[in-house]
Amino acid sequence: MKIISLIIGIVMVALPSFGLVAGPVFAALGAVLFLGLAAAMVVGRTPLRVSHFDWPVWLLVLAFGLWTSLTICSQCNLQLALEHSIQASLIFIGALLLLELARRAPIERLLTGEQLLRLVTIGLVIGVTILLVDLAMGFPLRKLFAMDNHPTQYNRGIAYVSLMILPALAFASQRGRWLDLAILVIAISLALVFGSNTTAVVAWVLAIATAVIAFYHPRLVRIALQSLVAVFFITAPWLIQAITSLRSRFDGIVKGSGIHRLEIWNYMAARIHDHPWRGWGLGTARELQVTEAERLNYLYVGSGGIYPHNQLLQLWVETGIVGVLLFLIFIQLVIWRIGKMAEAYRPFAFATLVMALSTALVNYEITTDSWWDCLAITSLLYIVWQRMGDGLARPVRFIFSNRSE
Repeated sequence: MKIISLIIGIVMVALPSFGLVAGPVFAALGAVLFLGLAAAMVVGRTPLRVSHFDWPVWLLVLAFGLWTSLTICSQCNLQLALEHSIQASLIFIGALLLLELARRAPIERLLTGEQLLRLVTIGLVIGVTILLVDLAMGFPLRKLFAMDNHPTQYNRGIAYVSLMILPALAFASQRGRWLDLAILVIAISLALVFGSNTTAVVAWVLAIATAVIAFYHPRLVRIALQSLVAVFFITAPWLIQAITSLRSRFDGIVKGSGIHRLEIWNYMAARIHDHPWRGWGLGTARELQVTEAERLNYLYVGSGGIYPHNQLLQLWVETGIVGVLLFLIFIQLVIWRIGKMAEAYRPFAFATLVMALSTALVNYEITTDSWWDCLAITSLLYIVWQRMGDGLARPVRFIFSNRSE
Protein backbone atom coordinates (compact mmCIF):
# COMPACT_ATOMS: atom_id res chain seq x y z
CA MET A 1 0.00 0.00 0.00
CA LYS A 2 2.94 2.39 0.60
CA ILE A 3 3.92 2.39 -3.07
CA ILE A 4 0.33 2.97 -4.14
CA SER A 5 0.01 5.76 -1.58
CA LEU A 6 3.18 7.36 -2.97
CA ILE A 7 1.89 7.16 -6.55
CA ILE A 8 -1.47 8.73 -5.66
CA GLY A 9 0.30 11.40 -3.60
CA ILE A 10 2.55 12.31 -6.54
CA VAL A 11 -0.49 12.55 -8.82
CA MET A 12 -2.27 14.85 -6.37
CA VAL A 13 0.73 17.18 -6.35
CA ALA A 14 1.18 16.98 -10.12
CA LEU A 15 -2.45 17.79 -10.99
CA PRO A 16 -2.47 21.41 -9.73
CA SER A 17 1.21 21.99 -10.57
CA PHE A 18 2.03 20.43 -13.95
CA GLY A 19 -1.68 20.44 -14.71
CA LEU A 20 -1.70 24.23 -14.39
CA VAL A 21 1.31 24.58 -16.68
CA ALA A 22 -0.05 22.13 -19.26
CA GLY A 23 -3.78 21.44 -18.93
CA PRO A 24 -3.87 18.45 -21.32
CA VAL A 25 -1.70 16.47 -18.86
CA PHE A 26 -4.88 15.99 -16.80
CA ALA A 27 -5.75 13.10 -19.14
CA ALA A 28 -2.51 11.22 -18.47
CA LEU A 29 -2.60 11.94 -14.73
CA GLY A 30 -6.21 10.80 -14.60
CA ALA A 31 -5.14 7.48 -16.12
CA VAL A 32 -2.37 7.07 -13.52
CA LEU A 33 -4.83 7.87 -10.74
CA PHE A 34 -7.21 5.26 -12.15
CA LEU A 35 -4.49 2.62 -12.10
CA GLY A 36 -3.49 3.60 -8.57
CA LEU A 37 -7.03 3.28 -7.23
CA ALA A 38 -7.50 -0.01 -9.09
CA ALA A 39 -4.30 -1.34 -7.52
CA ALA A 40 -5.51 -0.20 -4.07
CA MET A 41 -8.71 -2.17 -4.56
CA VAL A 42 -6.79 -5.29 -5.60
CA VAL A 43 -4.34 -5.07 -2.70
CA GLY A 44 -7.10 -4.22 -0.26
CA ARG A 45 -9.29 -7.00 -1.66
CA THR A 46 -12.16 -4.60 -2.17
CA PRO A 47 -14.65 -5.93 -4.74
CA LEU A 48 -16.06 -3.69 -7.45
CA ARG A 49 -19.56 -5.05 -7.91
CA VAL A 50 -21.45 -4.10 -11.06
CA SER A 51 -24.66 -4.02 -9.03
CA HIS A 52 -23.25 -1.03 -7.12
CA PHE A 53 -22.54 1.00 -10.26
CA ASP A 54 -24.19 4.37 -10.79
CA TRP A 55 -26.60 2.93 -13.33
CA PRO A 56 -28.66 6.06 -14.12
CA VAL A 57 -25.51 7.78 -15.41
CA TRP A 58 -24.23 4.62 -17.13
CA LEU A 59 -27.53 4.29 -18.99
CA LEU A 60 -27.30 7.91 -20.15
CA VAL A 61 -23.78 7.28 -21.47
CA LEU A 62 -24.98 4.13 -23.24
CA ALA A 63 -27.92 5.99 -24.77
CA PHE A 64 -25.67 8.82 -25.97
CA GLY A 65 -23.22 6.36 -27.53
CA LEU A 66 -25.99 4.52 -29.34
CA TRP A 67 -27.59 7.74 -30.55
CA THR A 68 -24.37 9.19 -31.96
CA SER A 69 -23.57 5.89 -33.67
CA LEU A 70 -26.98 5.26 -35.22
CA THR A 71 -27.90 8.76 -36.38
CA ILE A 72 -24.80 9.80 -38.27
CA CYS A 73 -25.88 12.13 -41.06
CA SER A 74 -25.27 10.84 -44.59
CA GLN A 75 -24.08 14.32 -45.61
CA CYS A 76 -21.24 14.39 -43.08
CA ASN A 77 -17.87 12.67 -42.87
CA LEU A 78 -19.09 9.21 -41.82
CA GLN A 79 -15.71 7.90 -40.70
CA LEU A 80 -14.95 11.03 -38.68
CA ALA A 81 -18.36 10.96 -36.98
CA LEU A 82 -18.03 7.28 -36.09
CA GLU A 83 -14.51 7.76 -34.73
CA HIS A 84 -15.66 10.65 -32.51
CA SER A 85 -18.65 8.66 -31.32
CA ILE A 86 -16.36 5.85 -30.18
CA GLN A 87 -13.89 8.34 -28.70
CA ALA A 88 -16.62 10.09 -26.69
CA SER A 89 -17.95 6.78 -25.38
CA LEU A 90 -14.49 5.68 -24.25
CA ILE A 91 -13.85 9.03 -22.53
CA PHE A 92 -17.16 8.89 -20.65
CA ILE A 93 -16.67 5.25 -19.67
CA GLY A 94 -13.17 6.01 -18.37
CA ALA A 95 -14.41 8.97 -16.31
CA LEU A 96 -17.26 6.92 -14.84
CA LEU A 97 -14.97 4.01 -13.96
CA LEU A 98 -12.66 6.44 -12.15
CA LEU A 99 -15.62 7.62 -10.05
CA GLU A 100 -16.73 4.05 -9.36
CA LEU A 101 -13.25 3.33 -8.01
CA ALA A 102 -13.34 6.52 -5.93
CA ARG A 103 -16.53 5.33 -4.24
CA ARG A 104 -15.14 1.86 -3.44
CA ALA A 105 -11.35 2.10 -3.11
CA PRO A 106 -9.96 2.10 0.46
CA ILE A 107 -8.44 5.57 0.03
CA GLU A 108 -8.50 6.22 3.78
CA ARG A 109 -5.82 3.51 4.11
CA LEU A 110 -3.61 5.47 1.71
CA LEU A 111 -4.03 9.12 2.71
CA THR A 112 -5.96 11.10 5.31
CA GLY A 113 -8.17 13.97 4.22
CA GLU A 114 -5.70 16.47 5.68
CA GLN A 115 -2.77 14.88 3.86
CA LEU A 116 -4.68 14.99 0.60
CA LEU A 117 -5.48 18.67 1.17
CA ARG A 118 -1.85 19.47 1.92
CA LEU A 119 -0.68 17.71 -1.25
CA VAL A 120 -3.13 19.66 -3.40
CA THR A 121 -2.07 22.90 -1.70
CA ILE A 122 1.63 22.20 -2.27
CA GLY A 123 0.92 21.29 -5.89
CA LEU A 124 -0.96 24.55 -6.52
CA VAL A 125 1.84 26.62 -4.97
CA ILE A 126 4.37 24.87 -7.22
CA GLY A 127 2.20 25.41 -10.30
CA VAL A 128 1.63 29.11 -9.62
CA THR A 129 5.34 29.60 -8.88
CA ILE A 130 6.21 28.04 -12.24
CA LEU A 131 3.71 30.33 -13.98
CA LEU A 132 5.08 33.47 -12.32
CA VAL A 133 8.74 32.56 -12.93
CA ASP A 134 8.02 31.65 -16.54
CA LEU A 135 6.19 34.95 -17.03
CA ALA A 136 8.97 37.00 -15.40
CA MET A 137 11.71 35.34 -17.47
CA GLY A 138 10.01 35.65 -20.85
CA PHE A 139 8.49 32.18 -21.05
CA PRO A 140 11.59 29.96 -21.25
CA LEU A 141 9.44 26.94 -20.34
CA ARG A 142 7.09 27.62 -23.24
CA LYS A 143 10.08 27.87 -25.59
CA LEU A 144 11.55 24.66 -24.16
CA PHE A 145 8.39 22.75 -25.04
CA ALA A 146 7.83 24.63 -28.34
CA MET A 147 4.74 26.40 -27.05
CA ASP A 148 3.55 29.94 -27.77
CA ASN A 149 5.17 32.60 -25.61
CA HIS A 150 2.05 34.14 -24.12
CA PRO A 151 0.35 33.87 -20.72
CA THR A 152 -2.89 32.75 -22.37
CA GLN A 153 -1.18 29.43 -23.03
CA TYR A 154 -1.86 28.73 -19.36
CA ASN A 155 -5.60 29.23 -19.87
CA ARG A 156 -6.57 25.58 -19.97
CA GLY A 157 -4.51 24.71 -16.90
CA ILE A 158 -5.95 27.63 -14.93
CA ALA A 159 -9.50 26.61 -15.87
CA TYR A 160 -8.92 22.98 -14.89
CA VAL A 161 -7.15 23.76 -11.62
CA SER A 162 -9.86 26.29 -10.69
CA LEU A 163 -12.40 23.48 -10.76
CA MET A 164 -10.40 21.02 -8.68
CA ILE A 165 -9.56 23.70 -6.09
CA LEU A 166 -13.23 24.20 -5.15
CA PRO A 167 -13.62 20.84 -3.33
CA ALA A 168 -10.29 21.60 -1.60
CA LEU A 169 -11.72 24.91 -0.39
CA ALA A 170 -14.83 23.09 0.82
CA PHE A 171 -12.85 20.54 2.82
CA ALA A 172 -10.47 23.16 4.24
CA SER A 173 -13.40 25.31 5.34
CA GLN A 174 -15.31 22.40 6.82
CA ARG A 175 -12.29 21.12 8.76
CA GLY A 176 -11.06 24.53 9.86
CA ARG A 177 -7.79 24.28 7.92
CA TRP A 178 -7.51 28.04 7.58
CA LEU A 179 -3.83 28.20 6.62
CA ASP A 180 -4.33 25.77 3.73
CA LEU A 181 -7.46 27.66 2.72
CA ALA A 182 -5.65 31.01 2.72
CA ILE A 183 -2.76 29.60 0.67
CA LEU A 184 -5.19 28.11 -1.87
CA VAL A 185 -7.09 31.39 -2.23
CA ILE A 186 -3.92 33.47 -2.62
CA ALA A 187 -2.33 31.04 -5.08
CA ILE A 188 -5.36 30.72 -7.37
CA SER A 189 -5.84 34.51 -7.22
CA LEU A 190 -2.27 35.03 -8.45
CA ALA A 191 -2.88 32.55 -11.28
CA LEU A 192 -6.01 34.43 -12.31
CA VAL A 193 -4.33 37.85 -12.16
CA PHE A 194 -1.18 36.93 -14.09
CA GLY A 195 -2.59 34.14 -16.28
CA SER A 196 -4.69 36.39 -18.55
CA ASN A 197 -7.69 34.02 -18.42
CA THR A 198 -10.79 36.20 -18.66
CA THR A 199 -13.08 33.18 -18.89
CA ALA A 200 -11.74 31.78 -15.61
CA VAL A 201 -12.18 35.14 -13.87
CA VAL A 202 -15.82 35.39 -14.99
CA ALA A 203 -16.38 31.76 -14.00
CA TRP A 204 -14.98 32.46 -10.52
CA VAL A 205 -17.24 35.50 -10.08
CA LEU A 206 -20.29 33.42 -11.00
CA ALA A 207 -19.12 30.54 -8.79
CA ILE A 208 -18.56 32.75 -5.74
CA ALA A 209 -21.96 34.39 -6.17
CA THR A 210 -23.58 30.96 -6.47
CA ALA A 211 -21.82 29.64 -3.36
CA VAL A 212 -22.84 32.63 -1.25
CA ILE A 213 -26.50 32.39 -2.28
CA ALA A 214 -26.50 28.59 -1.92
CA PHE A 215 -25.17 28.87 1.62
CA TYR A 216 -28.30 30.75 2.68
CA HIS A 217 -30.83 29.50 0.13
CA PRO A 218 -29.74 26.10 -1.29
CA ARG A 219 -33.23 25.14 -2.45
CA LEU A 220 -33.59 28.42 -4.34
CA VAL A 221 -30.28 27.83 -6.12
CA ARG A 222 -31.24 24.26 -7.00
CA ILE A 223 -34.59 25.29 -8.49
CA ALA A 224 -33.07 28.28 -10.29
CA LEU A 225 -30.30 26.17 -11.83
CA GLN A 226 -32.69 23.43 -12.90
CA SER A 227 -34.98 25.98 -14.56
CA LEU A 228 -32.30 28.13 -16.20
CA VAL A 229 -30.35 25.14 -17.52
CA ALA A 230 -33.50 23.57 -18.99
CA VAL A 231 -34.62 26.79 -20.70
CA PHE A 232 -31.16 27.63 -22.03
CA PHE A 233 -30.49 24.13 -23.37
CA ILE A 234 -33.73 24.06 -25.34
CA THR A 235 -33.65 27.65 -26.64
CA ALA A 236 -29.89 27.88 -27.24
CA PRO A 237 -29.93 27.83 -31.09
CA TRP A 238 -32.35 30.74 -31.35
CA LEU A 239 -31.01 32.65 -28.37
CA ILE A 240 -27.39 32.39 -29.50
CA GLN A 241 -28.26 33.36 -33.07
CA ALA A 242 -30.19 36.40 -31.83
CA ILE A 243 -27.34 37.54 -29.58
CA THR A 244 -24.59 36.96 -32.13
CA SER A 245 -26.51 38.85 -34.80
CA LEU A 246 -25.92 41.96 -32.65
CA ARG A 247 -22.16 41.39 -32.44
CA SER A 248 -21.33 44.70 -34.17
CA ARG A 249 -22.56 46.47 -31.05
CA PHE A 250 -19.79 44.79 -29.05
CA ASP A 251 -16.98 46.34 -31.14
CA GLY A 252 -14.65 48.25 -28.85
CA ILE A 253 -16.14 46.53 -25.80
CA VAL A 254 -15.19 42.92 -26.46
CA LYS A 255 -11.65 42.03 -27.59
CA GLY A 256 -11.02 40.44 -30.98
CA SER A 257 -11.08 36.85 -29.72
CA GLY A 258 -14.52 37.51 -28.25
CA ILE A 259 -15.86 38.84 -31.56
CA HIS A 260 -14.35 35.79 -33.27
CA ARG A 261 -16.29 33.55 -30.85
CA LEU A 262 -19.51 35.40 -31.65
CA GLU A 263 -18.97 34.92 -35.37
CA ILE A 264 -18.30 31.20 -34.93
CA TRP A 265 -21.45 30.81 -32.84
CA ASN A 266 -23.48 32.74 -35.40
CA TYR A 267 -22.79 30.45 -38.34
CA MET A 268 -22.80 27.31 -36.17
CA ALA A 269 -26.27 28.19 -34.90
CA ALA A 270 -27.38 28.52 -38.53
CA ARG A 271 -26.13 24.99 -39.31
CA ILE A 272 -28.36 23.56 -36.56
CA HIS A 273 -31.48 24.28 -38.58
CA ASP A 274 -30.25 21.98 -41.40
CA HIS A 275 -30.41 18.88 -39.16
CA PRO A 276 -32.10 19.85 -35.88
CA TRP A 277 -33.19 16.32 -34.88
CA ARG A 278 -30.18 14.11 -35.53
CA GLY A 279 -27.38 16.63 -36.04
CA TRP A 280 -24.48 16.41 -38.49
CA GLY A 281 -22.56 13.71 -36.63
CA LEU A 282 -20.25 13.94 -33.65
CA GLY A 283 -16.94 15.64 -34.43
CA THR A 284 -18.05 17.03 -37.81
CA ALA A 285 -18.50 20.70 -36.86
CA ARG A 286 -15.01 21.44 -38.18
CA GLU A 287 -16.12 20.11 -41.58
CA LEU A 288 -19.01 22.54 -41.92
CA GLN A 289 -18.25 25.36 -44.33
CA VAL A 290 -19.11 29.02 -43.97
CA THR A 291 -21.25 30.30 -46.83
CA GLU A 292 -20.01 33.18 -48.95
CA ALA A 293 -22.87 35.39 -47.77
CA GLU A 294 -21.98 34.69 -44.13
CA ARG A 295 -18.25 35.23 -44.66
CA LEU A 296 -18.82 38.73 -46.05
CA ASN A 297 -20.36 39.71 -42.71
CA TYR A 298 -17.48 38.38 -40.60
CA LEU A 299 -14.21 40.00 -39.58
CA TYR A 300 -12.34 36.95 -38.32
CA VAL A 301 -14.04 33.77 -39.57
CA GLY A 302 -12.82 32.47 -42.93
CA SER A 303 -14.42 29.98 -45.30
CA GLY A 304 -13.04 26.90 -43.54
CA GLY A 305 -14.72 25.30 -40.55
CA ILE A 306 -13.60 25.47 -36.93
CA TYR A 307 -14.85 23.78 -33.77
CA PRO A 308 -17.72 25.68 -32.06
CA HIS A 309 -15.92 26.80 -28.84
CA ASN A 310 -19.20 26.06 -27.09
CA GLN A 311 -20.07 22.53 -26.01
CA LEU A 312 -23.82 23.12 -25.92
CA LEU A 313 -23.75 24.53 -29.43
CA GLN A 314 -21.59 21.58 -30.48
CA LEU A 315 -24.17 19.20 -29.04
CA TRP A 316 -26.92 20.87 -31.04
CA VAL A 317 -24.91 20.95 -34.28
CA GLU A 318 -23.48 17.44 -34.08
CA THR A 319 -26.05 15.36 -32.14
CA GLY A 320 -29.33 17.21 -32.60
CA ILE A 321 -32.04 17.66 -30.02
CA VAL A 322 -31.87 14.06 -28.73
CA GLY A 323 -28.20 14.44 -27.79
CA VAL A 324 -29.00 17.76 -26.12
CA LEU A 325 -31.84 16.20 -24.13
CA LEU A 326 -29.61 13.36 -22.91
CA PHE A 327 -27.05 15.86 -21.61
CA LEU A 328 -29.83 17.96 -20.11
CA ILE A 329 -31.10 14.94 -18.15
CA PHE A 330 -27.55 14.28 -16.94
CA ILE A 331 -27.07 17.84 -15.68
CA GLN A 332 -30.50 17.85 -14.03
CA LEU A 333 -29.49 14.65 -12.24
CA VAL A 334 -26.24 16.29 -11.09
CA ILE A 335 -28.12 19.33 -9.77
CA TRP A 336 -30.57 17.12 -7.88
CA ARG A 337 -27.73 15.11 -6.34
CA ILE A 338 -25.86 18.24 -5.28
CA GLY A 339 -29.02 19.27 -3.45
CA LYS A 340 -28.69 16.06 -1.41
CA MET A 341 -25.03 16.58 -0.50
CA ALA A 342 -23.73 17.35 2.99
CA GLU A 343 -24.31 20.98 3.97
CA ALA A 344 -20.59 21.65 4.23
CA TYR A 345 -20.02 20.81 0.58
CA ARG A 346 -23.29 21.73 -1.13
CA PRO A 347 -22.60 25.46 -1.81
CA PHE A 348 -19.16 24.66 -3.20
CA ALA A 349 -20.59 21.88 -5.37
CA PHE A 350 -23.21 24.24 -6.82
CA ALA A 351 -20.40 26.72 -7.47
CA THR A 352 -18.37 24.00 -9.19
CA LEU A 353 -21.27 23.17 -11.49
CA VAL A 354 -21.76 26.82 -12.44
CA MET A 355 -18.03 27.19 -13.11
CA ALA A 356 -17.98 24.05 -15.25
CA LEU A 357 -21.02 25.13 -17.27
CA SER A 358 -19.75 28.67 -17.84
CA THR A 359 -16.38 27.30 -18.96
CA ALA A 360 -17.95 24.70 -21.26
CA LEU A 361 -19.98 27.40 -23.01
CA VAL A 362 -16.85 29.10 -24.36
CA ASN A 363 -14.17 26.40 -24.46
CA TYR A 364 -13.23 22.84 -25.42
CA GLU A 365 -15.02 20.08 -27.28
CA ILE A 366 -17.27 17.26 -26.11
CA THR A 367 -14.42 14.89 -26.94
CA THR A 368 -11.68 16.81 -25.08
CA ASP A 369 -10.41 14.01 -22.86
CA SER A 370 -8.51 16.22 -20.41
CA TRP A 371 -11.70 18.25 -19.79
CA TRP A 372 -13.66 15.19 -18.75
CA ASP A 373 -10.75 13.91 -16.68
CA CYS A 374 -10.72 17.27 -14.89
CA LEU A 375 -14.46 16.99 -14.16
CA ALA A 376 -14.05 13.39 -12.99
CA ILE A 377 -11.11 14.26 -10.72
CA THR A 378 -13.04 17.19 -9.26
CA SER A 379 -16.00 14.90 -8.55
CA LEU A 380 -13.61 12.31 -7.10
CA LEU A 381 -12.29 14.87 -4.61
CA TYR A 382 -15.83 15.69 -3.46
CA ILE A 383 -16.55 11.97 -3.02
CA VAL A 384 -13.33 11.28 -1.12
CA TRP A 385 -13.39 14.34 1.11
CA GLN A 386 -17.04 13.89 1.99
CA ARG A 387 -16.30 10.32 2.98
CA MET A 388 -13.18 11.26 4.96
CA GLY A 389 -14.46 14.51 6.41
CA ASP A 390 -17.90 13.23 7.35
CA GLY A 391 -19.44 16.54 6.38
CA LEU A 392 -22.85 15.58 7.78
CA ALA A 393 -21.48 15.01 11.28
CA ARG A 394 -19.33 18.11 11.68
CA PRO A 395 -20.41 21.76 12.04
CA VAL A 396 -20.45 23.73 8.83
CA ARG A 397 -17.87 26.51 8.71
CA PHE A 398 -17.44 28.76 5.72
CA ILE A 399 -14.90 31.36 4.75
CA PHE A 400 -17.59 33.97 4.14
CA SER A 401 -19.55 33.52 7.34
CA ASN A 402 -19.17 32.61 11.00
CA ARG A 403 -22.43 30.76 10.85
CA SER A 404 -22.56 27.20 12.21
CA GLU A 405 -25.27 24.74 11.31
